[in-house]
Amino acid sequence: MGSSGLPSGGRAFPRTARIRKRPAFEAVQQHGHRVPTKDLIVLWQEGRTRETRLGITVSRRVAKQAVRRNRIKRWIREAFRQLPDRATRRSLDIVVIARGRAVTSTYGDVQAQLSRFWRKVEPQPPPKSRRRQRRRGRRSGAS
Repeated sequence: MGSSGLPSGGRAFPRTARIRKRPAFEAVQQHGHRVPTKDLIVLWQEGRTRETRLGITVSRRVAKQAVRRNRIKRWIREAFRQLPDRATRRSLDIVVIARGRAVTSTYGDVQAQLSRFWRKVEPQPPPKSRRRQRRRGRRSGAS
């Protein structure tokens, strides 16, 4: 673990995996699905690129000090980066908006909330059919 409470990692979070322009944020906010959690509001929609992209908003209302806002953003980026195989599943545009309670949360809280979100959003495998199988062979009592 690093000094900030994050796992010291190897992989960087590439710029191509970020939503950076205001129109892209607005598109997700206006047309996306909303999944509220305790400390975050997560909005998502099917992406326009081949890669899943993440946009993060932490306003001054959440934390007056830039250090605290940046810490929350780092935690969200790291938790998102740690999600399993996010790029291979499907292309999504995700916007995470921090709520006021995010200031008092921990990295573990943020990671757990994003994991719960991901379980709701990721495609589920089709259910196995529960058809009854016929027994083969003779019935008992029949000759």
